[in-house]
Amino acid sequence: MGDTGRKLSVHYEKFEEYVKPRTNGIYNRYRFQTKVRSDMETFDQLVTEFKLLVRDCNYDRSEEMVRDRKEIGVNHKTT
Repeated sequence: MGDTGRKLSVHYEKFEEYVKPRTNGIYNRYRFQTKVRSDMETFDQLVTEFKLLVRDCNYDRSEEMVRDRKEIGVNHKTT
């Protein structure tokens, strides 16, 4: 790779870093921790939503967090 290739590589990496979506960890954790089951939502949909939300929370043990939220977040009359 020549000098031009290295320069382009650096610019590409900087561009990727610039356009990479930024997340707000506190807000993501808030959304995850306050999510409860709605009347129209199935249990499977709720668990899927938990799994999607926890990805942006940066928890060390996200599987355990989802498990705990399944127990706490089910706010449904029949459950």
